[in-house]
Amino acid sequence: MTQLATRLYFLFRRTSFRYSSHLVVLVFLSALIMPARGAELPSGGAELVEIGKHIYRTGMLASGQPVVASGRADLALQGKSVACVNCHRRSGLGSSEGGTVVRPITGPVLFEVQNLANPGQVQAQVNQPDTRPVYTEKTLLRALRDGVDSAGRPLDRLMPRYKISDAEFSPLVSYLQTLSAVSAPGVTDAEIHLATVVVEGVDLRHRQEMLNILDTYIRDKNGETRQEPRRAREALHSRELMYQGYRKWVLHVWDLKGASTSWGAQLETYYRQQPVFAVLGGLSTGAWAPVHEFCETLEIPCLFPQIDLPVQSDTAFYSLYFSRGIDLEAEVLAAHLREYPAAASVKSVVQIYRNDVRGVAAANALRRAISSFEGVSVVDVTIGVGEKLSRPFWEQVLLKAQPAVLVLWLNRADLDDFQNMTSVSLHTERVYLSGGYLREHLPDDWRVQAPGYVIYPYELPGLLSARLARMHAWLNTKKIPLSNAILQANTYFTVTLVAEALRHIRNNFSCEYFIERIESMAETMPSVSGFHNVSLGPDQRFAVKGGYVLKYGSKHELEWDTSEWIVP
Repeated sequence: MTQLATRLYFLFRRTSFRYSSHLVVLVFLSALIMPARGAELPSGGAELVEIGKHIYRTGMLASGQPVVASGRADLALQGKSVACVNCHRRSGLGSSEGGTVVRPITGPVLFEVQNLANPGQVQAQVNQPDTRPVYTEKTLLRALRDGVDSAGRPLDRLMPRYKISDAEFSPLVSYLQTLSAVSAPGVTDAEIHLATVVVEGVDLRHRQEMLNILDTYIRDKNGETRQEPRRAREALHSRELMYQGYRKWVLHVWDLKGASTSWGAQLETYYRQQPVFAVLGGLSTGAWAPVHEFCETLEIPCLFPQIDLPVQSDTAFYSLYFSRGIDLEAEVLAAHLREYPAAASVKSVVQIYRNDVRGVAAANALRRAISSFEGVSVVDVTIGVGEKLSRPFWEQVLLKAQPAVLVLWLNRADLDDFQNMTSVSLHTERVYLSGGYLREHLPDDWRVQAPGYVIYPYELPGLLSARLARMHAWLNTKKIPLSNAILQANTYFTVTLVAEALRHIRNNFSCEYFIERIESMAETMPSVSGFHNVSLGPDQRFAVKGGYVLKYGSKHELEWDTSEWIVP
């Protein structure tokens, strides 16, 4: 199969069922190309598979009618509430909650004989009846309708009993035959290909700081310091599963240049040259939406890019972010202002920002966040992208607006210019800075007349160093200088989490299962990010839910101890 055919196959195979016109293309493609790694498309081809995927994920039939079923106590259920994905997850590899285990229903599990690895080394067998026979279409339909497995044993009543016809059932079984049946693109018997994305305009020092972490970690891992191949050959079955998915990692750096409208084509070119299993991290000072759309369309995991403008979507699955970026900062500030003792007297909020993608997004986010404040107006002051700030500019803005609250969506260079205007009368009660804009360049002191605050989405500086002890030790052994603690910590967290998740997915190189493992493991990782708290749950796409508002004290120094974690 050519690289182009491979890409087209996975593009359409992995694209959600959205438009009926896709089906025509799918049928055409299925006649032209052979499935990867020996997987056979079921009778009916790609059209039935896509219809089955739609049923599995949404609980809706191709006719537009909901799937109907009965639950415990014959409770009538339909549609999304009985979609297979709810319990068996998008991967089909199941889940567990408390003492309840939801079994896998992937093609290899349902329709193939399951053989024990290293049977001579297995010390004990589970005290259960003989392994159930493989499912046929007939016995699988019986399981769905009557709740009886292929060996004739009753299924748990948590499993709904579906009212589904033979014709409606056929697409679903076609999809289950392919579900997690082959490794995702970017995985071979020896290697797993990964990418990271860097958008033009990112500080070259930040690019290098991220790549130093990724390259060094991957070089060490590929050096087989954990002896994964030997362990996979020699370990007992109970331990072998941990290492049978071992692959050497190959990292590809995808640099995006020019207008964001051209990024999709650039990403497609990179992917055509070499498909990847996942995108690790990434850097951008502005837009990210084209990268998000690319990963969601091709169903490629995109994990924890360090950006200010993540995409917020109710349908996204493959893109995981640290936080909602600028939107979260704006909502934290709004929640803080609500509790401000003199909040009732606040009649105007003036926000100053540069007229670029990030600045406009920040201004819009704050306007939305305080739109419900009664009697409070928001005044925008925009600065041209290349405009130099001067004393007359600040005098005009501050004397004219005289805001009760002044919000500066500005970087450190602009703030230095602002602080130099110390003789300018501010006529304001409070000044707020953006920690997301400042990152590693947070002012140690604040030399303006009004009380100063920082909206801060990261771990408190006074605690961060101690929490990063594990990373500090690793950096020292690798002779990597600590130059950007938050960026480096976030990169180290991402790559170690990916390594641990890949170790636990065993040989199931399903992008969906990989995402599901990331969701469950993020909170318990021994290495930490630069944020106060990182946690995910099923279908949560943002790992950080809140932030701090730090105050500059009477001596113009930040007071870390007076801050509370705010979850808007």
